Amino acid sequence: RKLLRNAVLWAHDGPLPVETDAPLAVEVRCYRQGNRHLVHLMNYVTSAMRGWADVGGPAIEDAVPIPDITIRLHVATPPAHAYLASNKQSVPFEYLNSFASMRVTKVEVFDILVVE
Repeated sequence: RKLLRNAVLWAHDGPLPVETDAPLAVEVRCYRQGNRHLVHLMNYVTSAMRGWADVGGPAIEDAVPIPDITIRLHVATPPAHAYLASNKQSVPFEYLNSFASMRVTKVEVFDILVVE
């Protein structure tokens, strides 16, 4: 993991667009939509997988929530606000040296952090 990160940093000219301390089981993808950034957080940690014929195969029974994920987003100007798309809950952030840093308190299965 560190080797891959270091290789990307070496090949990339400038800071990475998004950094996180999320565990490997959380997929983090960042998209830009006009003047806003959308950070998709997908939690793949589950307590059980069941094979159900009526849904076409395996299905997740219960997801194990992931608490306290830090997101550092490289943005040129300070954002006006950040919130979770699932519940419109405001997410406090700090802006320093072209990075907006924020903490998502919990990801159940999927959420989108919207930064505008």
